[in-house]
Amino acid sequence: MDTHKFQSLGVGLRYKQKPVSVMLPPELDKRIRALPNRSEFIRQAIAEKFAREDQEKL
Repeated sequence: MDTHKFQSLGVGLRYKQKPVSVMLPPELDKRIRALPNRSEFIRQAIAEKFAREDQEKL
């Protein structure tokens, strides 16, 4: 999945989408917050999950 459009452009400079937020269990929250680039990690994880679901539908 191509994620180039999500490269750091600064908050609110180009995309006018509202952010998506979720509550995480404490153990996941701790792991996510320890990542150096958690936004990119979360975007990639979501993209991979959708790709797997699309493959399962075939």
